Amino acid sequence: MKKAFFAGIVALLALTMVTCDLFSPEGDKADIVYDANGNPWGVNLKFGDDSIDSIGRALTKTNALTYTNYYEVAFMYDGKVYRTSWRKGQTGRIAVPFGDYFSVAPAAGASPVPTGNTGAAILFAGTYANRDLLAVGKLAKINETAVTTTAVIDSATTKVTFALDALENEIKTAAGSTFTVTTTGFTGTPADVIVKIDNVESKIPLFPVKPGTAGTPATNTATWTITCPNSAGVIIKEAGTLDTVGILTDAPIPGLLIDNTGITPASGAVPSPAAFTLSFDVPDGDGLGWLAIDIPVCALVIAPDTSPGIWHIRGGLKNYEFDQGENFGYPNAFNPTVGNNSLGGGLLIGTKVFTGIIEIYTSGPTP
Repeated sequence: MKKAFFAGIVALLALTMVTCDLFSPEGDKADIVYDANGNPWGVNLKFGDDSIDSIGRALTKTNALTYTNYYEVAFMYDGKVYRTSWRKGQTGRIAVPFGDYFSVAPAAGASPVPTGNTGAAILFAGTYANRDLLAVGKLAKINETAVTTTAVIDSATTKVTFALDALENEIKTAAGSTFTVTTTGFTGTPADVIVKIDNVESKIPLFPVKPGTAGTPATNTATWTITCPNSAGVIIKEAGTLDTVGILTDAPIPGLLIDNTGITPASGAVPSPAAFTLSFDVPDGDGLGWLAIDIPVCALVIAPDTSPGIWHIRGGLKNYEFDQGENFGYPNAFNPTVGNNSLGGGLLIGTKVFTGIIEIYTSGPTP
């Protein structure tokens, strides 16, 4: 299913246009900030619920809108970062210097650090409890003037508006899946299997992987792709993790315990829509396993800001439940094929496609 990127819904959907307004305490009058010499330096901006349209659920437009309850805004100018965060129902305040700011962080692949006297700004939106990143915002308006390339914040600025777009991916067995096994010399055809957890049946995409031989593990690779708006301003804080667990079933199917996991890139800006590369070793013998992806990120830069807020790009809002992908709704007769709202982010892998109903004893590790 398609989901807007937050952390765990099978289908990532692009959020509809969502805005966040920043406004001065006095409405149409700028709240000027002065430097130590009494010279005008910048403006105070204020953020609150009145300035933000509702967002949808995680990794789908609906998901991002439904579950977003936490925000962080970051401005960078002249080598310094100014940031603030706030929860839904609260107010965030920040003072930013006068200057030109990119409406979008510099082009993907380029350094997010602006050159000369041009700054950058970005807005993160997601969940407070787990810091799931569901949407990223760019500057859309200064007061009521639309922003194209750069925007000027000056003594007349009373309001800044951001437009939010959701992160997206789509897990499915057909062509176009944003998760694909790419192991050299191995070809496995993904298939939908019926999994029963707590007496509830679900149709889950299963992705075959190459097993080891004669006691020697086989190194597998895969790609996991997301569409991340303003990706040049979404910075990987540290190497992501690929959590794994062998799945326990009521059938004679062993748990598949993979090892030596890795995710690249492990630094720099998040690639978009380019893929992350996953690597992991699979032991010999048949089995079923579980993958849960977690990539820590922050807004704009790490240095010179030594303590940015840490957010997470995950497979879904419930990263330790299966991502049903486009199968979400099975076997609901009222919604049998629409895959928009699965909150799970875990990926099911196996050394082969197992037939019949697979009854699982556990839904994965404790988050």
